[in-house]
Amino acid sequence: VPKSDVGEFLLQRAYVQLLATRSYCGDLLFEQQVYAGAADLRKAYEEIKRPLGVHGWSEADQELLYRRLDQFASAEYLTGWFLAAQLREHLREEFGERWYASTATGEFLKGLWKYGTRKSEFEIAAMIGDSTISPEALIRHLNSLSTR
Repeated sequence: VPKSDVGEFLLQRAYVQLLATRSYCGDLLFEQQVYAGAADLRKAYEEIKRPLGVHGWSEADQELLYRRLDQFASAEYLTGWFLAAQLREHLREEFGERWYASTATGEFLKGLWKYGTRKSEFEIAAMIGDSTISPEALIRHLNSLSTR
């Protein structure tokens, strides 16, 4: 990306990530309705997704939605995005603004990832000093991209 276009590029990236996050939040709300036994899933879908700019429910949408339902998979995506933002903040605080160029960052990450999937996302959060996983770091990240 040319230096003169970096601000525009970062703004576009923030917008795309914000749209994806909003969409997955809508999916999570819809999944809650599905697993709670909502009587009219079409109505629930439209009430949740239409304000997010999603078109109405069609037969193809219904089929795709049921194929995608996987025990709150949307929550897993959101948790991952939130934790990634928290980790990015931790790396910046520990290793500076150019954390990505630091060999110390690499060593830290090797230590963090050496557990593979034996550690839960909440244990990983605790390893970087966070008591929980929350959207605040992602919100700060998106705000920082949109103000550059």
